[in-house]
Amino acid sequence: MSKSDERVVRLRIVCLGPPDPMAHDAEFGVQDKKRTIAERPLDANGDVHFDIEARAQWHEQKERPNFLGPWTNGTVDERFLYLAWSPLDPDASGGRRMKIHLKSITWEQIEDAAAPGHVLVARVNGRDSKGGLACASVPLLDDGWELARLDDFDAIEPA
Repeated sequence: MSKSDERVVRLRIVCLGPPDPMAHDAEFGVQDKKRTIAERPLDANGDVHFDIEARAQWHEQKERPNFLGPWTNGTVDERFLYLAWSPLDPDASGGRRMKIHLKSITWEQIEDAAAPGHVLVARVNGRDSKGGLACASVPLLDDGWELARLDDFDAIEPA
């Protein structure tokens, strides 16, 4: 495959120790462009992970991957995913969103992740320094997006 071919990239975002949305009458999940939140239950260890697929194309002018699909937001230079927190009461305030940036993903990583059973994984802290839900642009932990082999990838379908 050449860089002119579009790829489907499997991405897993692991959010470490976010507040429990059930305890706050809220929903928490990956948000699509229609602002629909796709929730996942907390794992037994208190973390939560979200599996999504995005399309990747090589952007010749920018000389970088461009990510497309219902989950991606921003410009070619600043593509990102949203993890969103929203109170269940439509009249309540307190909605927040985390930006999970994609710009550090290389074309080589995309090629490697195209192999069956492989996925790019990023980890983020689910809480800010005061113990509340992290929001805005959150730093990726460890070495950022890393290639992993996963047999339990379960892509969330957009609404």
